Amino acid sequence: METNRPFTVYFDTNFYIWLAQVSDEEGNNVISKLNELEIRHVLSEKILFELLSGKERNPQDKNLVERVKKFKIKPYKVSISSLETNKDINVSWDVLLLNSALRNTFADFLKAIYDTETVAQSLSNMTDKKLSKDKEEKLQQNLQPFLTSIGYEQKQSKEENANAFVNLASDLISNLSFILPDEQRKKLEEIDFAVEKSPEHLLNISKQIIDSLGSENVEKLEEEKKIINSSVKLDPRPYNVAVNEASNKEIKNLGNTFRDAGHINLFVTHQIQIDLIQIDSHQKNLVERNKPKHRLVELNLDHRYFSVEKSANSAENLSKVIEIVMNKKQEIYR
Repeated sequence: METNRPFTVYFDTNFYIWLAQVSDEEGNNVISKLNELEIRHVLSEKILFELLSGKERNPQDKNLVERVKKFKIKPYKVSISSLETNKDINVSWDVLLLNSALRNTFADFLKAIYDTETVAQSLSNMTDKKLSKDKEEKLQQNLQPFLTSIGYEQKQSKEENANAFVNLASDLISNLSFILPDEQRKKLEEIDFAVEKSPEHLLNISKQIIDSLGSENVEKLEEEKKIINSSVKLDPRPYNVAVNEASNKEIKNLGNTFRDAGHINLFVTHQIQIDLIQIDSHQKNLVERNKPKHRLVELNLDHRYFSVEKSANSAENLSKVIEIVMNKKQEIYR
């Protein structure tokens, strides 16, 4: 952690919602106190997308944009992905000023994306879980329509099924390569997916894909997985979502948990530049439990978070935030 820079806080989405809701006098008071403390906030693409996913917030968001621009220290910007640094990140609070019709359309789009991400994360989480035979069979049964759609069938030979997975990987890389840096894209384009699907060649293809990402990015992806898994280690919801037995509310709440873990992952990725992160009460309980240990505890970063017990009064919540940040700054810089 560097000390020759402003004390930097990754406030959560609720902080900005509260800041948008209070009166001008209360909002100006919060900004003034944070400026006195010389706090630098984090402008995270994840936070912006979460704020954009809420409908009918135009008056509030106008307030928010006006107020955050009164911070005297420019924000530390982070991308939605931990694979990118903060260099050349062109994000702005002004994106919240979309007109109401466009905003509502975008909000619906984001909510659909969030639900899809929740299902994908749940399925990914199942790969590391030890399930009973009955649960394993149920999961396999639920996955079969997808497996069939990509050409995988249990009655086929191992080579035919291996070919189905390789074709899927090839199509994904082809469709997504445009978002990758030139160096990574070139390495992926050199992979020969048409080779014989022997175990040796399949292993080589896998190695080439991993190598093309670079060791640093692979480490970041592995860290992200550890953080997400530590947030749902004992949680039954990912399985319920994976087998299509979760309610809409359960899917929404699990999505919130996954996104909260995503914020923590960005904090861990940028821990040299970010001193403190605000987390909700659910994540706080996970960090403070004895077993299994949360990833923040394993990384010895559990002294660099704070949580606010929410009340119905936004001004009261903000007052608690100011008090905690002031104390934490003194504690960390002691």
